[in-house]
Amino acid sequence: MVFTFAEPSSLQSEFQMILLVFGSLVIIITAAFQVSYGNSPLAMSFKSRALLGLIGIAGVVWYAYASSYGHFYSAEISDSGLEMVFAGPFAERVIVPRRDVTAITYGLSDRGSSRCRVTIRERTLIHHSAWVPDKIGICRSYRDEMIRAMAGDSMTTQ
Repeated sequence: MVFTFAEPSSLQSEFQMILLVFGSLVIIITAAFQVSYGNSPLAMSFKSRALLGLIGIAGVVWYAYASSYGHFYSAEISDSGLEMVFAGPFAERVIVPRRDVTAITYGLSDRGSSRCRVTIRERTLIHHSAWVPDKIGICRSYRDEMIRAMAGDSMTTQ
């Protein structure tokens, strides 16, 4: 049984939007510091500001990757276990044996109940699905169907 939470293209668009918005903000702030503190006695060198800007850009890239590509967009339950598919430049397929899945839960966004996601807990790791629009409990029904498909194993619900 296959569950699709998002399209890879939507995750790519989300990644690009985060990079554009926050990356531009880091560049504008770095340039503003260079212009405004040029004659200040406490001024940093251009190298120092450029280095701080690069660190900021690296942080933005990490955040964008973690918040978009860091979540699986599809899950398939088979006899061997649960296979999750991730998107992005380092896309991978993660297969979790049935015996290692300890819980399948769902949760709502902290920004209101307009989005939800499914969480797969295994013995040592937690995997979150991509955010999906919460159309009257869609994540709850995904969770329930996934648990039914995995029936026979000891898993918890929340």
